[in-house]
Amino acid sequence: MLLSNQKIKAMASPRQIAANRQNAKKCRGPVTPAGKARSSMNALKTGIDAKSELLPNENPAERADLAARFHLSHTPATPEQCQLVNAMIHAEWLSRRYMRLEANIWNEQLNNMDFPCLGAAYIAASNILDRVSRRQNAAHRDFRRASDQFHAATKPLNPKLVSFRISAKPAPTSGTQPAPTRQVHHRMRC
Repeated sequence: MLLSNQKIKAMASPRQIAANRQNAKKCRGPVTPAGKARSSMNALKTGIDAKSELLPNENPAERADLAARFHLSHTPATPEQCQLVNAMIHAEWLSRRYMRLEANIWNEQLNNMDFPCLGAAYIAASNILDRVSRRQNAAHRDFRRASDQFHAATKPLNPKLVSFRISAKPAPTSGTQPAPTRQVHHRMRC
């Protein structure tokens, strides 16, 4: 049923479709590297859905420092542990991005009001704030999951199993004592 104030959109005529196709053939998009880089950011508005690790306004040195501190404190020894540490770094970086984004949204809303009011600012930005909150929660879950998996992978073995493995070794047949083994922790470079 069509209401009186609704308009029916007509489909393009065959002549319009042909003209659109001819115009599209002339369009090449950006040609220079600078133009391509600029156009790659056309859809970037808030950074909520950004796939890249760093946004143009983020500091690569700050990201590198975060990664170095995580690798230093967790000392991954296997490729799997490296992957888990990298997942923690990524989740922490996203969490920090979302906290900055949330603060910027609040500031923008409050600065654009004649009489700043938190309630009115929230109502005006509730949809975007809810999206940011969901992304923050997902980043926190991702961090916790990677952290738990890392700590489970690096947890010492059960002492009963270790003593069983030690006692299951055959005793040396000659009168020489076996060389003491020492445990060496290798830090893997990720």
